[in-house]
Amino acid sequence: MSSMRDFAGECWFLSCSLDPDEREPRIESKRRAVLNPSSLSWIDPSTELEKRVGVSFFKIEVESWLRPVPDIYDLPMLTVDNFVAFIDSNGCYEYAEEVFKACVNHAEGIPVMVGVDHSLSGGLAEYLSNIYENLVYVVLDAHFDAIIPEIRCNLIQYDAETNPESRYSLYNPYIYGRPNSYNADSYLYHLWENNIVNPENTVVAGVADYPPEHAWEIDDERVKKYLDFYTGFEKQGVKIIQRDRLRSNPAGFFKKVMKGFERQPVLLSIDLDVASGTCISGVRFNDYNGIGCKPFIDSVIWIIKNCNVVGLDICEFDPLSAKKSSSSIELTIEVLEVFNSINSK
Repeated sequence: MSSMRDFAGECWFLSCSLDPDEREPRIESKRRAVLNPSSLSWIDPSTELEKRVGVSFFKIEVESWLRPVPDIYDLPMLTVDNFVAFIDSNGCYEYAEEVFKACVNHAEGIPVMVGVDHSLSGGLAEYLSNIYENLVYVVLDAHFDAIIPEIRCNLIQYDAETNPESRYSLYNPYIYGRPNSYNADSYLYHLWENNIVNPENTVVAGVADYPPEHAWEIDDERVKKYLDFYTGFEKQGVKIIQRDRLRSNPAGFFKKVMKGFERQPVLLSIDLDVASGTCISGVRFNDYNGIGCKPFIDSVIWIIKNCNVVGLDICEFDPLSAKKSSSSIELTIEVLEVFNSINSK
């Protein structure tokens, strides 16, 4: 592969390895990695990409304990309590604002960001929305990241009460009374609520967690509120393309939903879990099978080829689960090659 130092469109690269995942298995994986970092294929995605594609990243500093592989002296910080406290105090928003500030300070070229926590994309969206009127936000993601903690925790409580195979426990204190913070599960809601991005200018594609039909038959207020909250965004104009539909015909669906947006500025935000479980490793969340590598790349090609992409972010890297081949790094390199190739024509 040729070097991308002269990346088309005068792009510049930034990274932020924020990883505040509060799940206990994830935290335990971090502890093991701290004690045996040589077992990992790579540690920081931007450092690995610098080696592989010949670009330089502006790296936003992240406290050690909040990175995927912390420094060994921060082992005592790796507790569920600490990560919950960070998320509940809007720590993710503070780092998204660091992304915003980095973009303001650079102030030239097309920003290309790689990150871990997908909420970081909100900082890039805020920056670009200040520059471009009617910014279109296109998100490739297996999850619909617009569900605030209040709604999500109520649904989790319902599942713990009624599902014998639930992975949740009613004795878990962290499924009660959580503030509606800005985080990877809810950041889209905050972008819309604060008028940073127009819901009518938002496309979320590859979604695998869209409520199934049988959910509407459940007679429980918590479930009903979740369904109304989720689908209410469609009534506000958000365009949601479900995973199986996108998988079957990426170009056809994007041609339909992007009609009228072709000349408007587009921020393409990629959560790598949109392909997770099918063709890649090294992604934080793999609770759903994604759309597959070919539909994913076909989607990226269509968007870059047919839209005015003014920003790109790729998030949810995970060195803790990455294999030596077929990892999120390889897929990202392919995305960057596509971006470079199409923009240089």
